[in-house]
Amino acid sequence: MRVARSLGSVESLLASRQNNFDLLRLAAASFVIISHSFALLGYVQQPMIGNVTLGNMGVNVFFIVSGFLVAKSWDSHPRASAFLAKRLLRIVPGLAGMALFVTFVIGPAFTTESLRAYLLSPLTPAYLLNAMIFPIQFGLPGLFMDNSGVVNGSIWTLPLEFLAYMGLLVAVALGMFKRRVGFALQLAIVLVVACVLVFLIRNPELLFLGIKPLWLVKYGAFFYIGATYYIYRHATRLTDIGALMALTALTISAFLPGQFVVMLLALPYLVLYLAFLPSRFLGSFGRFGDFSYGMYIYAWPIQQAIIAFSHHNIGLLKLFAYEFPTILLLSIASWHLIEKPALKLKKRLGKDRYPVAPLTPVKPAQT
Repeated sequence: MRVARSLGSVESLLASRQNNFDLLRLAAASFVIISHSFALLGYVQQPMIGNVTLGNMGVNVFFIVSGFLVAKSWDSHPRASAFLAKRLLRIVPGLAGMALFVTFVIGPAFTTESLRAYLLSPLTPAYLLNAMIFPIQFGLPGLFMDNSGVVNGSIWTLPLEFLAYMGLLVAVALGMFKRRVGFALQLAIVLVVACVLVFLIRNPELLFLGIKPLWLVKYGAFFYIGATYYIYRHATRLTDIGALMALTALTISAFLPGQFVVMLLALPYLVLYLAFLPSRFLGSFGRFGDFSYGMYIYAWPIQQAIIAFSHHNIGLLKLFAYEFPTILLLSIASWHLIEKPALKLKKRLGKDRYPVAPLTPVKPAQT
């Protein structure tokens, strides 16, 4: 693998259409799966990076990548109705497929209730409403009750993701894409607001639309910093030394207070550097499909099913050996049978049907 001293500006790297975003998201999904494997087997301690679990680090990466790419999507077609429709097409069909699979395949196979009681329970049709994103229901009658009773503990982030999309529209209305301030100032604004809110929201049990506001602030901050990097793509250069500094800062912060602040500053830069790191193999990884979303939403119920099937008599390595191939096969099926066909509908939301005046690029201010 050949790495240039400077990869170039984010704008020029985007123009090349070569990137590793698919592989990064797959790695992030794998982090979440590994972390949840420890938790579901009853380990007190999950793999940690400082005071952040490996799974939470994977979620951070998801939100950074999402913020960057969703901002790019808006910029290419800045119309709210088409934007929201495209976002729903990305989330809802796959989520609906998972809900159907869990409700009518995993549920009847593993519930401790009779099949009649299971199907007639009001919890069963209610679980299918998870496809609506709000609110998320975590339980099904008699399912995995001896291991938390949570059927899918990963999908709690999806309402956060959708609220981040809505927040982006608000930010657009407030002039975020007009770039009226410098990159450093806009980054500082996001950073300060996030840190102040994290400090003020001390009650971890406080809920808004079934969501902890603390989660919304933390992951929303990563989303908006990812979006900020896209907005200032003209002025942002990715270099080896910058990536090394970011990695060093993240490593040191793992042993010191204030890790969240350092992650907000350093992790997005490192993620984008890795996303555009030139590699013939990594750059073509996406030609097989984007399986990360399927892996993310199917992992937990498959892990629960494997543990239940083994009567809780399975080790960590054996769980890895069974869960990863199963989850990957389901995610491949989800991509080809549900997600990819749904995403083809985006063509009907193109500029020809939803025309909009193009954004006039604004060059970064001279410093």
